[in-house]
Amino acid sequence: MSTPAPTAHGPVIGIVETGLSNLFSVRAGLEHCGARPIMACEPDQFDDCAGLVLPGVGSFPDAMAELDRTGMADAVRSAVRQGLPVFGICLGQQLLLESSGEFSTCRGLGVLRGTVQELDSSEARVPNMGWRRLEPGPAWHDSPLEGLDQQEPFYFVHSFAAAEVDPSTVAAYSRHGSARFPAAFSVGSLFATQFHPEKSGPAGLRIYRHWIEQVTAHV
Repeated sequence: MSTPAPTAHGPVIGIVETGLSNLFSVRAGLEHCGARPIMACEPDQFDDCAGLVLPGVGSFPDAMAELDRTGMADAVRSAVRQGLPVFGICLGQQLLLESSGEFSTCRGLGVLRGTVQELDSSEARVPNMGWRRLEPGPAWHDSPLEGLDQQEPFYFVHSFAAAEVDPSTVAAYSRHGSARFPAAFSVGSLFATQFHPEKSGPAGLRIYRHWIEQVTAHV
């Protein structure tokens, strides 16, 4: 990997704790690309952060329950309203939407228009797991995806995906069988991916680096 090692001058990035995933790879990826990640378990910690990462693997209802319990749900909503750069990853992307139909209807953070629906298993295996290419969406330009080789694959592992979204906010699509689903969003200072940049090799780290550059420019 050719990206620079972290320095004492990199932006402080708060990794929002949802209690559902091992965040080592996310933290290591951010550090490798020059950021100073901290684990954010309480809303007050956002005051020290130049940007936030909302990661997660697991159940949408369980993650929302934990964010509501700790007060982090309202804190993330407030951060987005105030223009703080926020990066949602996998379940973190889904949590940014309005609701999910996983198990039962569950309210999301509601900072992106759309719902979360189960992938169709009639023509492709669920979960959708493995390396998939991206197709540029309307919001590709000026997002951390801009400049990437469109032939580069990224690592996905998920059974649910965004639906009923505002097309203008979609930075990239991907495919599950013949069906196309939103794989990344970019609107204002908010960016989110269904795939895992930290598990996607050099191309994924370039996305982290581009996002960190945007965070630094925002400060």
